[in-house]
Amino acid sequence: MGFSATDVQAAMRDLQAFQDESESSGAFAVPSGGVDGFLERVMEREPVADVFGSDVGEGSGGDILEELLNPTVNSRHNPLALPNDGMLGSSAFLRAQRKPRGGWLASPSRATDRSKLFGERSGQSVGSDSRERKLFSAGELQAGGAVPEESQSAASSRTALSDVNGMSYEEFIVRLLQPASSDLLDYVRNLINSILHAHAENDPSCEELRGTLTNFYGVMITSMASHRAWGSANPPVDEDGLLSARNWLEKFVMSKIGHICFAAAQETAQDDALLRKMEQLRLLTPEDLHVPEYVQNELSLELAAAELRKINGVVTPGEKIACVVQCATMIFSVLNLARKRGDTTSRPGADDFLPVFIYVVLQARVPKLQSNCAYIEAFHNPVNLMSKAGYCFVNLCSASAFIMDLDCTSIGMDPKAFDEKIAEAAAL
Repeated sequence: MGFSATDVQAAMRDLQAFQDESESSGAFAVPSGGVDGFLERVMEREPVADVFGSDVGEGSGGDILEELLNPTVNSRHNPLALPNDGMLGSSAFLRAQRKPRGGWLASPSRATDRSKLFGERSGQSVGSDSRERKLFSAGELQAGGAVPEESQSAASSRTALSDVNGMSYEEFIVRLLQPASSDLLDYVRNLINSILHAHAENDPSCEELRGTLTNFYGVMITSMASHRAWGSANPPVDEDGLLSARNWLEKFVMSKIGHICFAAAQETAQDDALLRKMEQLRLLTPEDLHVPEYVQNELSLELAAAELRKINGVVTPGEKIACVVQCATMIFSVLNLARKRGDTTSRPGADDFLPVFIYVVLQARVPKLQSNCAYIEAFHNPVNLMSKAGYCFVNLCSASAFIMDLDCTSIGMDPKAFDEKIAEAAAL
């Protein structure tokens, strides 16, 4: 027995309420029960009794993702799981480590010559139109002023950047807006205005933007490490705080210029080709993609797909990768809750995860998925792509590539039955 659209919408409202509760609890803490607890409540709506059994066991979807990052713990990794050298084993992330080719901002070793970048005076902004005035409101420019507003979709997207031992985004903004940080704030303002000005004059390339921002982050964090309001403050901002500051700096800057960077990274032809392929394959069932029967819970998998669809409703790379992480975490939670119904009682691994993830990505049919991947790879903090977020990102790229090349032989399906499903999807 399946679920109606009303059932799915009701569960999605419940999930939104769960996420709102998580956000309001402070520092991105998870309410009692976590994602697994929420999914248990969702699964109670399953018309078939006791589909998943009653023994949930220990470990959440997030815990299992963390465990998968250590290959000595789980030996059931497939080639898509992390190698012993972590994310550096992936060619995508080797590219993310490439030395930038420069851009409008000088590298740390040449950062002192700011007159060539921002005018004769270091505090002089590039461009004089209204775009500059919209960067910071009067309230934001006061010490301890209000935190810049986020869109509703951005606020509801669980961030992957929070660090329990670091500082929160609110703390970062308050410290940046202190009078003692005015020189750093000027640097941020000038960076944003220089990119807005360059965009108005001549659209910069993805590589130019990437090089500019990489150099900017390097200059800022190096400066913060010894700055009177940061590393040399009393008490000083410690190493964890500076790591958080790098992430929050990216979030703030990209909330202003993310649309420019996304346009530069956009891969329209690949996006269109992948979306057409997903539309052709949309009638493939979980059985066709070898998703185990014990995790074929329609409502839970639709909720995971809904998390992935949020990726186009947020702007910054961190918020986008958070959508991917949340989707993957929900899938691992479903696998964890359902494992007693499978052939093994061990915790789920990458072999269990990937077929389900491919099915969810296929059913989500996210527009501009290739562009989102290119944008994240180019503009997200590469350090964060060597952890849980990176694992999820590698699997998203792999799932997209698998779907793009998928045919009857890929999944061992009868060619006639495969062609019939393609024809039926085309007729809808």
